[in-house]
Amino acid sequence: MKYTNKHIKEEYKFNQIGRTIGMFFLVIGIFLVAFGLIQTKRKMDYVRPFEQVLQEESNPANQTAYIDIIRVPEKLAENKYEGYYLATAAEESYIVEMQPEQFADLKQRVEENGTGKRKRLYSDRRKAYPYF
Repeated sequence: MKYTNKHIKEEYKFNQIGRTIGMFFLVIGIFLVAFGLIQTKRKMDYVRPFEQVLQEESNPANQTAYIDIIRVPEKLAENKYEGYYLATAAEESYIVEMQPEQFADLKQRVEENGTGKRKRLYSDRRKAYPYF
């Protein structure tokens, strides 16, 4: 096929429109990437180091204590997922919420060693209530 100037002009015009649309989307894409990087930088200014978060008093990891249970816990009640047990420590008794696997493990440790440890989070009042 022979190319004439008219045919080349039509092809060039079609290619020019494609390049213009492509450049428009490329500029929008670059703008969106730059905007995302700026927003990420702003959010990163408020991120605290992990060690600092761990040292805060409100962090439950700093409020963890262990109850030394000296007798096998007595079952008080149960629901579909967990059981409620009376756990006796040296000085106090606690109502402790445990799953059956946790109870079996604690019972085995108390029977073998004469004592067992149960983690208690002071901020999570549902897990171990002082028994009065």
